[in-house]
Amino acid sequence: AFSETHEVKFLGHIISESGVRPDPDKTRAVLEMKEPSTISGIRSFLGMVNQLGKFIPCLAEKDGPLREFLSKRFHWGWGKAQQEAFSELKWELSSTPVLALYNPNKELKLSADASSYGLGAVLLQKEEELWKPVAYASRSLMPTEQRYAQVEKEHHSLLIPSLPDYTTVAAKEKGIREKQTASYNTRHRARQLSHLSSGQRVWITDTKTEGTVVASHSAPRSYLVESPQGILRRNRRHLVPMPNIEP
Repeated sequence: AFSETHEVKFLGHIISESGVRPDPDKTRAVLEMKEPSTISGIRSFLGMVNQLGKFIPCLAEKDGPLREFLSKRFHWGWGKAQQEAFSELKWELSSTPVLALYNPNKELKLSADASSYGLGAVLLQKEEELWKPVAYASRSLMPTEQRYAQVEKEHHSLLIPSLPDYTTVAAKEKGIREKQTASYNTRHRARQLSHLSSGQRVWITDTKTEGTVVASHSAPRSYLVESPQGILRRNRRHLVPMPNIEP
């Protein structure tokens, strides 16, 4: 029994009414580590940090410069980026992060993002008027994924965690899709096609015949067109407006 106990230590965590924080013994071991001078030293440091990963926001981004050393193609060269990553990870743990206790009856929000090195997410829980973190999650990007455009990385980041808050995720996905479309159009110099009206004469590019627009179709950017072959449904990209010729 834990009578008159305000907090307990359980599996490397300190659990209290204010939330969950890492066991000071775990964080102390990381904070007392000296700057690594070998690959095995970096591997040991990252292993200890990963055990506390759910307390560190955007971990895959912050430990990226150190994980580069684990690649067989990367030669040893401790520089400014590695020193900053090493110091920042220690600072994150020294700030005594506290996670809210998950409550299924409270409102949740999932936020996901992407960086050059990794994908990250945080599950937030509304406590009165504040949003407090319940858990952080992240993973590093594979070499192929690192070459994605930024909007593609952000879209990919939505696939990391399970999604308890569909409305919030759907809203962010819609925004990312719009950014992705705008980015694609800019790269390929695409332009918005004009709307077609009923009765308008068009050239049907795939059948190489003329036609007359009957009406718009329920399918996105599609029209019903009367042609020598009958009534056809065609996407707007296959229909070229013909100039009006005065008699």
